[in-house]
Amino acid sequence: MTTEEAAHDVTHAWERAAPFGWRANHGWREVALSIGYVALYLALDRLSFIGALYGIGITPWNPTAGLAMALLIIRGLRYAPLVMAAEVLSGAMLPVVSPSAVAIFLGSLIVTAGYTGVAAVLRRAGLETSLLCRSSDIVLLLIAAIIGSGLVASGFVGSYAVSGVIPWSDFAEGGFHFWIGDAIGIVVLLPPLLLLYKRIKQRAPPLQSVGSFHLGETAAQGASVILALAAVFSGMGGNNPLGLFYLLFPPLIWIATRQGLPAASWAVLAIQIGSIVGLEIRGHTELTLRAFQLFMFALAATGLMLGAVVSERRRLSLALVDSEGLRRTILNTVPDGILTIDERGGIHSINPAVETLFSRPSYRLIGHDVAELIENAPDLLSRLKRAVHSPTTARCWELDARRADGTTFPIELSAGRFDSLGAEHYAVVMRDITLRREAEARTASTRRNWLTSRGSRWPVKWPQDWRTS
Repeated sequence: MTTEEAAHDVTHAWERAAPFGWRANHGWREVALSIGYVALYLALDRLSFIGALYGIGITPWNPTAGLAMALLIIRGLRYAPLVMAAEVLSGAMLPVVSPSAVAIFLGSLIVTAGYTGVAAVLRRAGLETSLLCRSSDIVLLLIAAIIGSGLVASGFVGSYAVSGVIPWSDFAEGGFHFWIGDAIGIVVLLPPLLLLYKRIKQRAPPLQSVGSFHLGETAAQGASVILALAAVFSGMGGNNPLGLFYLLFPPLIWIATRQGLPAASWAVLAIQIGSIVGLEIRGHTELTLRAFQLFMFALAATGLMLGAVVSERRRLSLALVDSEGLRRTILNTVPDGILTIDERGGIHSINPAVETLFSRPSYRLIGHDVAELIENAPDLLSRLKRAVHSPTTARCWELDARRADGTTFPIELSAGRFDSLGAEHYAVVMRDITLRREAEARTASTRRNWLTSRGSRWPVKWPQDWRTS
């Protein structure tokens, strides 16, 4: 075997082995993801296993529902078996009581099927790609969380009622607690996870230079959340520890209006964790826990909606700035003069080419009548209006324009209509056709000279391939 043949075989062997290596690495990543998800799922379930009704996973806050939804939305519905496995392990390891294997399996199947269906609906609605880019995404998420968790709660509680763990007389109470706990878990944990994934996916660079004012404001916002939580659970509300719950709204509104949805979602999560800790330290009754669940859902929905609106408006403002920059670049580049006028003929804006054409600065043009720029065209505005409203009327004319020194030059004028602030406006384009007129004059002169040189008095067909110098 020659050296070249050996090198050729080695190269092809490496090319054949490369796909297997990639598949092996991909497989290890999937295994690591699965182990990490199950571990995080069980850890969150353990930490939130507080005040569990009937000794099973009916808690005031169930963050694992949000974690499962995040996995299904980001990675796809094919991960439903992994969600099922984590739920079965949780149902077997965490409950204080010992439910039957049938109840655990049936409850886990209902939870998995329910949230897989909700994730499918959200992915179908575009949440997989938008990742909470629109305020409508938050509305859809809230609706899906309410309806989906309600259906899952009915099935889960029903499966444990059939096995005798939950009395049928307590079906409504157990279903309500499970419903609100899962809904809060989705609303509180899913948005920050989706936004975090979005930031990682877009490889957004870290903030290189953050002003001292921004850092100070962020620190003040964090301190306001801590102070509000301390006030709520310090006993200032009397016998009801949630009597001052409304104090949590101002800090969250401040964060949402100033920093948008990402900061608001993390603030909601921090408030939720702080509230759970406060309830455990202060102690709570069944009525207090139920009130807390409802208040927390209202707080989370308010903060997320407000943050989404602020982020969307900020994104639209940036897009508008970019669009305005592009428009200015185009207007500043084109050689034709472009100006906008109102329905009375007053000039509103011009591009630099207009200043060059008429030898006038912008302040001597804006606010003046466009008819001042055109020679012997008193009916210019009426002609513009007829042209833009009638599809059969020509929208391009050749006129004579007047410079600041009184000299005139030929232009080609065209116009179009647009609305601004509910009023009719017109965009007028003026092109200097002096060179074209001169070329036409040279062509006509050359033609006359050619006819004269032929000495013909009769019309002569002009050569189609005639060229002028």
